[in-house]
Amino acid sequence: MCANGQRPLAADPYTHQPDSDWKAQRIQSDRDVLCRILGIEPAAAYAGSAAFQGRERELFRFLFAMRFLDHTNRNELRDTASIFKVLATLFAIEGIAPADLGNQERIMRFLVRYLARDELLTLLYGFLFTVEYPLGGDRAHQRHLMFPQAVADKDFRREHWYENDPKYCSTGQHPLCFCAQWLATQSDGVVDDYARQLGEKLYKMRCAVVHDGTPVLFGAESDEKPADVAVWSFTLVDAFTVRGGGFVTYETGLPVPETTRILMQGMRRCFEDGARF
Repeated sequence: MCANGQRPLAADPYTHQPDSDWKAQRIQSDRDVLCRILGIEPAAAYAGSAAFQGRERELFRFLFAMRFLDHTNRNELRDTASIFKVLATLFAIEGIAPADLGNQERIMRFLVRYLARDELLTLLYGFLFTVEYPLGGDRAHQRHLMFPQAVADKDFRREHWYENDPKYCSTGQHPLCFCAQWLATQSDGVVDDYARQLGEKLYKMRCAVVHDGTPVLFGAESDEKPADVAVWSFTLVDAFTVRGGGFVTYETGLPVPETTRILMQGMRRCFEDGARF
């Protein structure tokens, strides 16, 4: 019990354990982890945990993943981490999803269900990809995932006076393509379809690190603007391995802190929803 007589969490994640001092201390510690990793107050941790009542096993899994992420952020990672900052967040997403889902499906469903539309638009605009290609082989320009459908939309192009196909896609403040503008006019269902595609790409990037030791950076390590510039942006271009020995080149204009901030916002919503994938 807390000082005010209220339990730290509304649901008991350790129903498989008898009541004891250890259990009480563990639940208090769990609440502290939730507050620290999700950036919420104790009252919000209590209220959010109520969504898991009757589903205590799911709360146990959620807390397990949050403990992993909390320990990793505080003890294993430097402030300038990039690869493992994103990777740890993806692992936590996999950990809070239902055990009967495949790992790629867990990431895809998380993006669709727990990220807001504007967050999805930011991520989808912030990443470009090529199709797979063999080492040393020809590769196409990296494109937004929505590029094929955007460039094929004759009505949109006619309305907005886009007569010529863009030679390149970009993620900067002054884009060389109209992909983001096109996507902003589409329904939530269309955006969700591309979110699933992005989830598949993120999973392949994760697998490239885990299985092939590919140094997938995911973005710049810092989002701090240099002090001597008024307008600042960057582009990172890199490649990752895929199953079968091929490669995919990706480009991003999102710094790692922004990408993880968006994913953690979704993590908080997932907790408040009771992780109902």
